[in-house]
Amino acid sequence: MPRKGKLNNDLGGEQITYLNQEDHKETIETYNVSADNIEVDKLVQKVYDEFNSSDERKLMLDGIKYYNNESEIDKKVRYDHCGSDGKINDKLSNAKMHKNIMRKLTRQKVTYLLGKMFSINTDNDQYKEILESEYFEKNTYRLIFNTLKEAIKEGINWINPYYDEEGKLCFRRVPGNQVKPFWADREHTKLDQLIHYYDVEVYKGDEKKTVTYADYYSKNGVIHYVKEDRGFVRDKERPRIEGNFSLMVPQTEDIKNDKGEIVETTYKLDEDGRIIFEPQEMVWDKLPWVPLKYNEEETSLLKYIRSYQDNYEKLISTVVDIVNDIPDAIKYFKGYSGADLAELTEKIAQYRAILIDPDGDVGSIETKFDITSVSSLLDRIRRDAYEDGAGADMQSDNTGDKSGVGLKFLYSDLDLDSEEIEQEMNVFLEWLLFFVDFDIQLKHHTDYSEEEVTFDYNKTLIINESEQIDMINNSRDMIPDKILLPKHPFVDDVSEVEKAIKEQELEDQKKMEEQMKMFGNTPINGNNQDPNQDPNQNPQANNNQDPNANK
Repeated sequence: MPRKGKLNNDLGGEQITYLNQEDHKETIETYNVSADNIEVDKLVQKVYDEFNSSDERKLMLDGIKYYNNESEIDKKVRYDHCGSDGKINDKLSNAKMHKNIMRKLTRQKVTYLLGKMFSINTDNDQYKEILESEYFEKNTYRLIFNTLKEAIKEGINWINPYYDEEGKLCFRRVPGNQVKPFWADREHTKLDQLIHYYDVEVYKGDEKKTVTYADYYSKNGVIHYVKEDRGFVRDKERPRIEGNFSLMVPQTEDIKNDKGEIVETTYKLDEDGRIIFEPQEMVWDKLPWVPLKYNEEETSLLKYIRSYQDNYEKLISTVVDIVNDIPDAIKYFKGYSGADLAELTEKIAQYRAILIDPDGDVGSIETKFDITSVSSLLDRIRRDAYEDGAGADMQSDNTGDKSGVGLKFLYSDLDLDSEEIEQEMNVFLEWLLFFVDFDIQLKHHTDYSEEEVTFDYNKTLIINESEQIDMINNSRDMIPDKILLPKHPFVDDVSEVEKAIKEQELEDQKKMEEQMKMFGNTPINGNNQDPNQDPNQNPQANNNQDPNANK
């Protein structure tokens, strides 16, 4: 799929305008937002008020909290067992047991798909080398890994491409709860506009203060805002519309005739006759924001498992409270109704004995708690959480045999969810390549945007390795090695293995040639010549001469 883009350096003026449509004010028109002639300044404040308190953003923040072991059970309190006033009783056990299903499933999903580096496939070897060595190296892969992890927590996360002070293309990850996108289509595949809200801690003397900023992105550039007491206003330190980055552009001047008519446009030169370059702000024809979604609905995993985790933690915490508050047996004292219970129990604990009146009695009533039924319920909740959360329940005994078929059954739900995530990953990487290809063209002066690129995900799962290797070996006559290699259980980095195979082949060829020389044979090459021989010399020349030529 072509990823070719173009530059736009028409940044507009104080009024945001469409390219070549100076009389048309920019509007927001999506399937769920429609506002004609809206002022951007008012829009930034209005969206902030709505998005900041929305259920959508609250779910994102809750997804992060649950992952960090901050769930509903933390709010648990205990009340008196009797009475209608409902007073809090801080003398009772108040266990807050956590069962972090959210964290377990999130890590399982991201590690299953991206636990090993994905493989980049393209027919252009030079392009592949540039991608692997300059762009998709370990640091970038780690960034993508963490972006997917956060996307599962929040439903969506973002990568913001930018150029640093040294002119290097960089990528920063931005949480979904800071970004309000305006999509141009119902499928959410094209960004029209976007607002990024973020807080920055600043120090004024000894006082630390949190300042909220907002950056409004459109196809014409970015406008910066800062939140004051009266709301968002244009940032005085960055008051004008800015581009996405700057390029050193050659300056031109018009040559006019006596009538003032332009007859020629030429480059401006300095005193030494060199072309004058000056920085000029540029805007990509795509907003520099790349979304990575957990699913098509852009919804956090928490939405599907919250009730299971909350009830599991509530139930097991109640069990712990019962065990702590109620001993295995309660003592009873017959004929001692007038005694002080606290003093009586203290004496028993002190002397390990008690005096009994003729009509009195001391005994105990068993209060054993049957935890079997509770354990069965907890197990059912956990299994349902893994089913609805599309994970692999490693505590399950229902996996059949331990062959490849049985293990596939164990991973079936996780693999199904992984297929959907893989589709979102492909869209994300294709989107990211737009900016990578642009940077490659700037630095290497070669356009690779028409090259087809695919990504193979080397999923991490428990497999029957011997069965896997046998299947690979049996398929070599039908399937090329470059397709089988990523499937091999011993291969983590396909590119490194491919390089090692080539080096080994060259080494084996060299050894074979040395052995042929030892036995007086000439190594075979393309021309059946010794590689050390001068190619202009023909070893057959003397043999083909006329034997009478020198007579």
